[in-house]
Parts: sequence; C-alpha cells; structure tokens
Amino acid sequence: ELPPETRKEIRFRFPAPPRSGHRVIEVRNLHKRYGSNPVYQGIDLTLFRGDKVALVGPNGAGKSTLLKILAGVLDFEEGEALLGKDVTRAYFAQHQFDLLRPENTVFEEILSVATDESQTELRTLLGTFLFVGEEIEKKVSVLSGGEKSRLVMAKMLLRPANLLLLDEPTSHLDIASRNVLERALKEYQGTICLITHDRHLINAIANKVIEIHQGTLTLYPGNYDDYLYKKSSLPIDGQPFKEEQPKPQPSQGGKHREASYREKEAKKRQAHQRDRLRRELSALEKRLEAVERSLDEATGTLAQLNQKLADSSLYLNPRETYETIEAHKKTEARVKELTMSWETLALEVERLKGSLQALINEVPGSSNEAGRVT
Repeated sequence: ELPPETRKEIRFRFPAPPRSGHRVIEVRNLHKRYGSNPVYQGIDLTLFRGDKVALVGPNGAGKSTLLKILAGVLDFEEGEALLGKDVTRAYFAQHQFDLLRPENTVFEEILSVATDESQTELRTLLGTFLFVGEEIEKKVSVLSGGEKSRLVMAKMLLRPANLLLLDEPTSHLDIASRNVLERALKEYQGTICLITHDRHLINAIANKVIEIHQGTLTLYPGNYDDYLYKKSSLPIDGQPFKEEQPKPQPSQGGKHREASYREKEAKKRQAHQRDRLRRELSALEKRLEAVERSLDEATGTLAQLNQKLADSSLYLNPRETYETIEAHKKTEARVKELTMSWETLALEVERLKGSLQALINEVPGSSNEAGRVT
C-alpha cells in the first residue's frame, strides 16, 4: 500500500509529443531469420498516426522480434522498414537501461529531459513511479532493475517521442504506477505499438490488435475483447457449419415422407450437437473461471513483490533480498503462463458460443433472443 502522500501525487499531465506524418512506419516484404530458422518471410505492415497497436500471439511467435525491428534495434535480411515524416521513436524493454547515466541521481536523470516543468512537478512525476523522499537522491548505479525500468518509463513519458514501442511496460510496476501509465498512454497523442501480458491494459488503450502466428500478421480493429469476439466468429473447427444436403430421390410418390424423415434426422443431429457443445462450453467456462481466479491472485502477489522490491530497506538484508527476487521471478513466470492459458481458454469459449448460437439459429421458428448464448 502506498503512503497517503504518494497517492495524492499520482496526478501528472504528460506533455504531447510532436506531430508526425500520417504514415508513421511501413514494413515492406520483410524477411527475418535466426540462423536457419525463419521468423518472417515477406511480411507487410503499416502503422498510422494515432494507432495504438497491441501485438499478441504465443510465446516464440516473433512479437519481440517485430517490435525490435520497428524500433530500429534489430537488423533483418530482406525488405524495408521506412519511417514516416517527422517520426521520432522510443523503445522500452526490460533491461534496456542505456538511456540512463550511472553517475546521475534519480532526480538529475529526470531533470536532464525536463524543459518547462518545475521541481515540484518533477517530484510529482517521480512520486507516481514510486520515487519519493530521499529516494530521488539515489544514484542510478545502485538502482534495482525494477527501479531502473520505472525511471526509464518516467523519462520517456516526460519528453515523449511520437512513436512508442513498449515491451512489457507494466512488468515492474505496482498497481498505482500501472494506473498512472495506463492513463498516460490513453491520453498520449502519438502512435503506440506494445507487447504486454496485461489484457486489461490492452482493453484500456488499444484500438488495433495484431495477432502473430507462424510468421503471419492478422489485424483486428478494436481492443482485446473485440479481438476475442471477432476470433469467435469461426466455429471451433475453423469452418462454418454446413447443413447436409439431401440427395435427390427418383421416386416422386415417397418424396414427402423422405423429406419429413430427413428433417427429423437433421433435427436429432442438431440436438445432439447442441447438447455436446453445451457440455463442452460449461466445462470450459469452469476452467476459465478457475484460471482467472489464479491469474488475479498471481497478479496481486506480483504487485506486492514489485512494491517490496521498490523499498530500499529491503536491500539491507541480503537473504531476504535474494528470496524476494526469486519469488518475483517465479511469480512473473506464473503470471505469463496463466495469461497464455486464459487467452487460449477465452478464445475456445467464444468460439464454442459462436458455434452453439449458429446451431440455435438454424432451428426453424427459434427466437434469437430466447436462444441467445451468453
């Protein structure tokens, strides 16, 4: 729990970045491989001014690779990555601390990018990222990894570029600081491309989601919930349901009886399919609820550990420091694992709902409202 004086300080209006051209960055026919392993083979992508894009996909899909290419910090074998007019970019990743000078204090670091802000405003900004009191006089060289991450983020937001490329920006922030970052990114008037396991952050700020799977980029307008909804438009097997077409019968006399029989059989098959889908959906929803509870618990534990690591008094006890750092690593890995499980289950649930709704709508005389799957 942050002290009351810190909570009061968490109101800082971040300045607007300089305006860029409409086309911010364009990737054309890009090829990237690691050794003999291809990651991308001829992808195209354009980001426009005002885009707030979240990259999603399984671990190892190439999200960080693409972000680094967009940031200009990773080479590629073929293709082009072209910056638009007046574009300035800033890249944030864990352990990306080359923006900091070890000999400076925390306050001197933030002062180095300040222009019109008063000392009070700068102290307020540092307070939003958990640097309060004497902590602003600490040398950068003695800061922990989490403290350095928070300081880099504070500098980026104080004097922002108009293209922000963020890799897991909330991983070292506690809940209060996450809220500050979320508000800053929502108000930010430039272009953002980010990777995060924090689905709440994606829902809060993203207006586009790009799914990366097996070297292919698929664009979904909207936030994370919109992405899940649009993914659910395909049934669980990825193909639309097709009603079996009856074969033409040569006998005209038995045509009516045969049609009636086929209709009854079709209804039976549909009823069996609906029952099967309902059972599967119920089981999946229970699994999803259990994973979500575990994820909420792990996220809360991670926030507590982040706050503990931000307390300088912790480092007076080497054993407790080691145990806290190890607990943080395990909990962070647990959050990522549970997030991936949640994403997979949520997609399966939405797809099953779509499949079940399609079957309900096929029943003659059924009411869409009465039969709507929720």
